[in-house]
Amino acid sequence: MTRKYNENPTPNNLITPFVTVAFYLSVLPEPLLNKIPRFTRYEWEHKSINSLFGYDWYCQNKHLFDTLQTIALDKKLVHVNKSLLRIIALKQFLKKYSNQIKHKIFNTAGTALANINKTSRVLGLAITLKWLNLSRQQYWQLLQKIPLQSISF
Repeated sequence: MTRKYNENPTPNNLITPFVTVAFYLSVLPEPLLNKIPRFTRYEWEHKSINSLFGYDWYCQNKHLFDTLQTIALDKKLVHVNKSLLRIIALKQFLKKYSNQIKHKIFNTAGTALANINKTSRVLGLAITLKWLNLSRQQYWQLLQKIPLQSISF
């Protein structure tokens, strides 16, 4: 019996390159792995991956992928990572919109405070302010720039 190429791929018989890459990186979740046809999995498992495009680059950066996979599996590390990314974005926000915050334009101070509060729930207020290069006095000044009812802790 010969297998015919399906000219009209559907979600059930189309496997994206992302799934293939995830398979070779061994990061494919078990439920998704079970949905891949046995013949396809067998073919992938017995294919020489050394000749695949980008495999040498992957081997050079495998330690980064291992670190990312470890972070993704640990929920607390994911929250810390999101908080660090929030701090980076918040630093840029505070720098870009400093005049709007100073003159109480729109709700820029409220936006900044909401993000400081979200980050401080994970990292603590002292560390958050330290990494934002804000003193407690600057934080309290920022608090005074917004109406009391819009503060969410």
